[in-house]
Amino acid sequence: MKKVISLFLALVMLATSVVGMGFSAQAQVKSNKNLQVITDGDDGNGYPVAILMDGNLYRVNCKSNDGKQKAKLTKLASNVVSASGGYCGGYSEEYKAGAVGYTKDSWSDLYFFILWLDKNKTMHSYYYLLAGGGNGQKVNDKQGTVYKKGKGPTVKNVDKISSVGYVKNKKLYVPYSTSDYAISFREMKVYKYYSDRYVSVNLSGNVTNTFGNYFVASGKTYGALGFESIVFPYSLKDAFRCKDKQYIAIGKKLYLYNTDKKTKKLIASDFASHGKNGYYTTSGKFKSLKNKSSYYAYRIDYIDDGEKFATVTKDKKLVIATAKYKNYALDTNNMSIKSTIASNVKALYTGDFDANDLCAWVYSNSFYYTKYDNSFWVYDLNTKKSTCLAKKPKSSSIKTLSAKKKGFYVSWKKASSITGYQIQYATNSKFTSNKKTVTVQKRSTTHKTITKLKAKKKYYVRIRTYKTINGTKYYSSWSKYKTVTTKR
Repeated sequence: MKKVISLFLALVMLATSVVGMGFSAQAQVKSNKNLQVITDGDDGNGYPVAILMDGNLYRVNCKSNDGKQKAKLTKLASNVVSASGGYCGGYSEEYKAGAVGYTKDSWSDLYFFILWLDKNKTMHSYYYLLAGGGNGQKVNDKQGTVYKKGKGPTVKNVDKISSVGYVKNKKLYVPYSTSDYAISFREMKVYKYYSDRYVSVNLSGNVTNTFGNYFVASGKTYGALGFESIVFPYSLKDAFRCKDKQYIAIGKKLYLYNTDKKTKKLIASDFASHGKNGYYTTSGKFKSLKNKSSYYAYRIDYIDDGEKFATVTKDKKLVIATAKYKNYALDTNNMSIKSTIASNVKALYTGDFDANDLCAWVYSNSFYYTKYDNSFWVYDLNTKKSTCLAKKPKSSSIKTLSAKKKGFYVSWKKASSITGYQIQYATNSKFTSNKKTVTVQKRSTTHKTITKLKAKKKYYVRIRTYKTINGTKYYSSWSKYKTVTTKR
């Protein structure tokens, strides 16, 4: 219901010079060495639409309620620099048809999209329509079933992407659904928000940045969806919400922001980026912003005057528990644990997120979670079983590298719980010149001789592992390279 209200408010508060504009939600995620989940909700709270791991982007195919469509991952792209995702909707008067996600009757179907940038600053897009099962749905299908999917526009020389859209030449372009339920983009020229009265901001040529649900124009930062038309009088690096509190970042400084008094309180001076329920420091450490005495709870079912829900406890266990309401919110401090699903759990993801009562509904009778070993899992509430969808394999390193006649011998450290190895060699340290990749399919093998190379030539060599899950290969990071010069 929260999504319905926020989307409706967004349709009222935001205006453009074009008709039928759509809106979206989700913070931009930057690629690093860890598995990262891209969701349809801001600050990483919400339904996962994709995962990003070592520059490889995978779309999450969710499980349908009838069980005919299984949860799995599909690879979208390699060499991804940054990615973002969300949902969009809107009513298109231009096409005289209900755009995906919002109809005249009610919110029903979910229209997810994924955006990503490659190293050449080219933006790629992908979309899919998920049957929502609401009373006003336009797709006559089972809840959770993918009705339509496909590639969206590709745009060159894009400066930044986010759930709002993308910035190019200081212009902001936002997603919308076309008459055939595909995705496209239009320039947002005017932003209209409500303060003491409606205020219009001219955006064309004034937008310098976008991130998450926000964009920066003329030295101010604007909330683009469901944030009560929030406007910050600063050019922000980042902004996010945690435990219904607003945080903003100016450079490396992180502040707690009072939206009523419009004052800020310094929290940290080593801010790099935000994550789920916390932030990363410039040294790479994660610091939680959650109240240590409470949990984030994800609703599964009603019981008497309380709730049955899933949550991650302080000792990193994913559990099914029950609790009753206290002051219109779940009293998760007095919860009763019914069963334990998994240990060493890092984060839990599911359907709609409600920052006020710390609950969410579970979409398609399943929810997703990550573990500290960089693995991504789905739990089925019907079968009561967990399935690993992706796992970042343990890395390896080169032990020995010696020259041979027109070749070299390489041995490496054996890794556990992997499928095989890949050896890569090239004639430059960036691995762009005369690059070759050799796959070793046996995980028990720890050495290889490479032949038929040029004599007296210097080669750069590195290695990585891979693990195959449900037919998809997932790779570790490349090891540090070593050099060798072949013999005559």
